[in-house]
Amino acid sequence: MKTLIELQTEFGDRLVTLKNGQAGLRVSLKTEQFKTGTAADGRSVYYFRASDATIDRYNETIDPTGWDVEDFRANPVITDCHNYSSIAFAIGTAEVIETTPKELILGITYSKANPLGRLAEGLVLEKTIRTGSFGFIPKEGRRGKGGDEPDYYFQKQSLLEFAQTVVPANQNALRLALKSGAIQRADLKDAYDYLKQFCGDEKQTPDATGGASGAGVHDARFLQMARSLCRVIAK
Repeated sequence: MKTLIELQTEFGDRLVTLKNGQAGLRVSLKTEQFKTGTAADGRSVYYFRASDATIDRYNETIDPTGWDVEDFRANPVITDCHNYSSIAFAIGTAEVIETTPKELILGITYSKANPLGRLAEGLVLEKTIRTGSFGFIPKEGRRGKGGDEPDYYFQKQSLLEFAQTVVPANQNALRLALKSGAIQRADLKDAYDYLKQFCGDEKQTPDATGGASGAGVHDARFLQMARSLCRVIAK
């Protein structure tokens, strides 16, 4: 396991604080949803090829055989954009976590209790959601030797987070999904009502021009999402 000083030396300002308070990295990769199954409770399970040895936008590659998934398995929550600040952003769970010599596979179920989870599932069905972002702690790795080699090879890494970029901030994605029937207008309304609960000032409306109330630093995020939903519903 690399020490914090070693991580800071190698990765500098790319380091972020992960959900357990440790320093690590987050990278976004294209994910492929390749089959659908059924969970014990009747919900659909969407299987994603979540990581392989593809070179990412940092010109780095992750060895699929090097994943340690035990920390993630203990609390496999899927969030909106790595946002762990509130239960409002918990959109699903990874019911299946498998590693193979070639890839990491996640089988995800989306929350029916959280309207944002229902929206995320609709966007997956329509294939609007195609990327996932990992949060992990590098354990072993080496720099490339130049030429055609990647800049860095991650050889062993501990998976802590997996997130998807969901909808409410992307009005165009929502409109397309609504038009296609992948999501329902009632789901948009439920999500809007859900988000309003988390805005500190109950008098603040999604069409107001001011910022969020002083109830918390996350109010602005909730308010932005609620405004986006309101605009789509109004169309």
